[in-house]
Amino acid sequence: MTTTINAATNQCFKLKGSLFTLTILLLLDAESKEFSTQLAATIQQSPQFFRHAPVVLDVSEIHNDQNKINLTAITQELRKQGMIPVGIRGANDKLKECAIDLGLAFLNTHLPELPTITKDDNKNNKTATSSENNRSLNKTRIITHPVRSGQQVYAEGSDLIILGSVSPGAEILADGNIHVYGIVRGRVLAGIMGDTSARIFCKSLAAELISIAGRYLVSENIKHDDENQAIQIYLEQNQLCIAPL
Repeated sequence: MTTTINAATNQCFKLKGSLFTLTILLLLDAESKEFSTQLAATIQQSPQFFRHAPVVLDVSEIHNDQNKINLTAITQELRKQGMIPVGIRGANDKLKECAIDLGLAFLNTHLPELPTITKDDNKNNKTATSSENNRSLNKTRIITHPVRSGQQVYAEGSDLIILGSVSPGAEILADGNIHVYGIVRGRVLAGIMGDTSARIFCKSLAAELISIAGRYLVSENIKHDDENQAIQIYLEQNQLCIAPL
């Protein structure tokens, strides 16, 4: 039977597609007893960044031992550490059944993502994307107003220009370069499809997170001489560099 909505009925919801930045936990060992210890140590390095962060568990590197993965224990540990597991990708059929029981979504397509931070390398990490995924840039997207807390602005296939400031809790993303003619206090991610030549330019930097092509720094690790100085951020030998303009 087909159900229709009466024109006189007030519509109570709409379904929309959107883009969100997700942390990917790439599992490398199906049975490691060090998982809890390493996860706790990683989160301790940047607790504000990981608090209530949505996480996708990527098991694609575990080829033959997926049946040994204790998905229930992993999701419980993530929640215990204050993170929120929302999905899984790269799973076999048996693991998918377990994921269904745990209320996890399946994600099989490419995600604009932040790479998982490891215990020994929390400053500059790399996503699975490569230069082969770079898009040809279209017309630059220009935002003429400040980006408020909770807002997200994405320039797909182009550069992004923000004429105002970016508030704490806001997020701006672009496949190309990002220019902000104000202070950045939120998250700013350039070259999110893998363009390592992308740059970030801003009048003043006090960001929660900066990222280019998946290599990123959180606020605790962003160090530069003068917060009120115009700067540029770029990649050099896979390291994020912050330099005055």
